[in-house]
Amino acid sequence: MSEVRGNVALVVGATGLIGGELLQLLIAGDEYKKVIVLARRPDAIAVQSDKLSVLTFESAFDNGLENAIEIDDFYCALGTTQKKSGKDGLRYVDKELVIDSARIAKDKGAKTASIVSAIGVSPDSPFFYNRIKGEMEQGIQALSFDNTIFWQPSVLIGARDEFRIGEEIAARLLAFPIFGNYQALPGKQIARAMIAATPNAESGVVRHRVQSIKQLTN
Repeated sequence: MSEVRGNVALVVGATGLIGGELLQLLIAGDEYKKVIVLARRPDAIAVQSDKLSVLTFESAFDNGLENAIEIDDFYCALGTTQKKSGKDGLRYVDKELVIDSARIAKDKGAKTASIVSAIGVSPDSPFFYNRIKGEMEQGIQALSFDNTIFWQPSVLIGARDEFRIGEEIAARLLAFPIFGNYQALPGKQIARAMIAATPNAESGVVRHRVQSIKQLTN
């Protein structure tokens, strides 16, 4: 294993399907010397490591991060469903909380934002979920990170805390490569692609969909 780099990552959404896999990979890998997680409930983060620090959103928003710390890369895999949280809850988690967390990272020097979005998003979409994700992307771009990466997968495959029958059926139907950018992919594959692309991100705004995600993880 190569020497651990001097970089620091800030992660939100670490208890979800992609975020949980992402956190495991970040802790096990040598890309960062320190990983800071913002979570609603710190006890929900089961991973333990000397390079891991877990803060509540409330603490971070009220008091900021550690004074001496500088963030290099911001990773976000936050997301909920309208069924679970209602429209207001989905708007708060998938848009407002993402942007507020990214702003903290930017204020602490982060150059790169690497954020899970979804395929087909647009601020003008007639579909509420796609519109909220599109507005989130707009808000992130307005923060003007040096490098911004939006990950736009289709349906995700993997174990979740809650069973989603619709997504389970869709994942089975879309499991084959013939569906192109609508092919279902494992959450771990998205996480692997994020770590492959984020530390050395190119300047500007990049959107990765299924085909480029697969290329990054081949």
